[in-house]
Amino acid sequence: YDQALAIYAELISETPSDRRRLDEYGMTLNAKGRALQILRRFEEAQALYQQAREVRARLVEMHADDPEFTRQLANTVMNLGTIAIQQGQQDQGLELWQQAQALPLAQLAEGVELATLLRDYGKGSFNLGHLFWSRNEVDAARGHLGDAIQAFEKLVKQSPDMLESQLNLALAYRRMGELAPAEPTEEPAARADLANYQRAIELLARLALRNPQDPKYSEELAGARITYAEVLISTGQHTPALAALEKSLETLRGLSEQVPDEPY
Repeated sequence: YDQALAIYAELISETPSDRRRLDEYGMTLNAKGRALQILRRFEEAQALYQQAREVRARLVEMHADDPEFTRQLANTVMNLGTIAIQQGQQDQGLELWQQAQALPLAQLAEGVELATLLRDYGKGSFNLGHLFWSRNEVDAARGHLGDAIQAFEKLVKQSPDMLESQLNLALAYRRMGELAPAEPTEEPAARADLANYQRAIELLARLALRNPQDPKYSEELAGARITYAEVLISTGQHTPALAALEKSLETLRGLSEQVPDEPY
């Protein structure tokens, strides 16, 4: 990374408006920042992300008609927010995440069609929903998760075979289901959390069936069925809850055979 960054810095000093070189420089800064973040060297990662942010903001200013540069800038700002949260600075991280989300939202509102931009917006909305959920701000969490679901549903409709979009949609359905409080007095058929759990389970079951070689789909499916069973039990629906638990156990047994080193 260091050698590449030094070369790019020298090249850019010679041609400061070169689109390709600026783009590659920003990507390298962001990639090294990510590597340091994984190593939990947060201050160093933060400094690199900030440099990447400046380079990518410059590209957005120079090429406002290219939404990919907006997506890349939002990604770096999101990374800065994640580091802040990892360091316990949740309010600062939330502010950065919201700044990041505003970038693709403005593009999408103008009718820009770019799958990766919509994907990143959906992921950002999911992250915000999870963060507000952890802060017990349920209405805000529900709003952001609703935005994530809309984004992922659109992506699945555009590209039905895109596994990443289907998994992201299933996870968003499940998290939305977790937001709805269990109220035993409500009619089961009208409960939003049950409906969202069912959507998540149906989608995860298809993914697990189509991709038996990848255990992550079965892992998510088993977990979703367990939490779904817990909701059913809370509403007095013990028979379907038992059926969901039995299916989950069956899935976990299969995982134990497939990945014997993992403690399922």
